[in-house]
Amino acid sequence: MASPAEQLEQQNADFAKLFHSSLVNVDLLSRPSIASDTRNESAAKYLGLWVVRQVNVNSAPRHVLEAALTFGSVKDAPKIAEEIIRQRQTKPFTNIDELKKGVFRYSDSIDKCKDFLTTSSSVFTIRITAISGVAKVTAIAAVSKEGDKVKQIGVVSD
Repeated sequence: MASPAEQLEQQNADFAKLFHSSLVNVDLLSRPSIASDTRNESAAKYLGLWVVRQVNVNSAPRHVLEAALTFGSVKDAPKIAEEIIRQRQTKPFTNIDELKKGVFRYSDSIDKCKDFLTTSSSVFTIRITAISGVAKVTAIAAVSKEGDKVKQIGVVSD
């Protein structure tokens, strides 16, 4: 039986192979699927979430926070997410205990889903756009970082 670290490594390798194959429509993934005055998001934006087991409460978008917080309380998840977003704009949370104190009304709900929450990230998405005359290309790379070690998860370019 493979260890969790070995399983994660295999998932990363499979992910990279998939996104470098001709089976994936990169244009479709890069097209905005949610567009409004305040949001313009595509599936490609979340490529870095492939290996994530926890949501960073200091940087996650509202809908990702709400999804993680539903494990604590389906009814209160939107209210908890709103309070987290409001407070992190002033000062990021340094640990989950601080989060529970900062949002003390919902500390029981946060405690129920604490295994899905973190205050720091180890997976990042890097977006680079190059323009030369009328030519334009964009690449999105997903990487994981542990200590000084950085590993590429996958790269999608259009």
